Amino acid sequence: MLFDGQRSVASSSVGQVDTNTFPQSLVKSIEVVSGGASSVYGSDAIACVVNFILDKDYTGVKTAIESGEVDEYGAGNERFEFTVGTGFADGQGHLLFSAEHYDQEGIRDTAAGWQLDGNVGIVNPDKSAGAPYFLVGSDIGSSNYTPGGLIVDGPLRGTFFGDGGAVGQLNFGEVSNAWMVGGDWRYAQSSMLGTNSLQANSTRQSVFGRASWELTPDIEIFAQGSWAGYEGDSDYIRPTDRNRTIQIDNAFLPQTIRDRMVTEGLTSFRLSSARKDMPLAGANNQRNTSRFVLGAEGGFDMSGHAFTWDTYYQKGITQTNEHQNPAWNFANLSAASDAVVGASGEIVCRSAVSGCVPLNSFGVGVASPEALAR
Repeated sequence: MLFDGQRSVASSSVGQVDTNTFPQSLVKSIEVVSGGASSVYGSDAIACVVNFILDKDYTGVKTAIESGEVDEYGAGNERFEFTVGTGFADGQGHLLFSAEHYDQEGIRDTAAGWQLDGNVGIVNPDKSAGAPYFLVGSDIGSSNYTPGGLIVDGPLRGTFFGDGGAVGQLNFGEVSNAWMVGGDWRYAQSSMLGTNSLQANSTRQSVFGRASWELTPDIEIFAQGSWAGYEGDSDYIRPTDRNRTIQIDNAFLPQTIRDRMVTEGLTSFRLSSARKDMPLAGANNQRNTSRFVLGAEGGFDMSGHAFTWDTYYQKGITQTNEHQNPAWNFANLSAASDAVVGASGEIVCRSAVSGCVPLNSFGVGVASPEALAR
């Protein structure tokens, strides 16, 4: 990815260049060299090279104001841009300036209509001759977890823990791997609805400036600088806690379940949960990209042939601050979930992990703030 034939500093921690860091209003054209170009530009040009050509001679003033809204959810976005270019010293010098601001409202805590209807593509549970292998339909939800925990193996399979730890029995409907058609699909899927942002919160600003001077009719020197800032924040689907082994001596286990385990000769079972008591996970990314270039370019004739040349020095800096917010610590979660009654009668973590606070894993609205904070 080149800007006016020059490499640009990477804009993210994975080495990609965000073209929003280029002054959009001053891009005159875009050149694409398809196929491998690594012999010229190095191994990062194996696929192709894209070159954004700067309109270095732009003269005038232009502005842009845009505003939009997603009608169904009311999330708006706005963009402001200002650009100016002018010559000076009887055209011997030229100045360019561009600034842009963009802001987009996120769509969070909102479920799309197709999610509310359970429209999902799955492997068809109907294996009869002539039936399609895949099924895209409605009333489809998860078969392997519930908001507050679902026992997924053994004779207690289908037992779930609901509001306040209430015990119920899940109606599975027609099961196909991790999905089911009908039954209690809506309840099983309920804690996932609205947990994935349909649109991220996004704010972007950028400033670009360039000054050039015609040193001789055939040589021009220039200096340019730019800064671009970005912040984005979004939620993604609630992480699930799958196939956790629960021992019969777990201190938070309802007595009715413990009694059934004794009757069935069980010492443990596996629990899968959407952990609705835990806050949503998401991502917050912030970055600032600065780029400064000093250079010269020109041309000359020799032996009846025209030659051009250019040289430049560039310094680019990208500072990134990338977070998952909040992120689960599965080691702490495992330790906190394995709670037992201590020697003095209080509930403690079986593990000796420092600072561990016992966590009730059976139901919705049962986890203590102290345990969640750990």
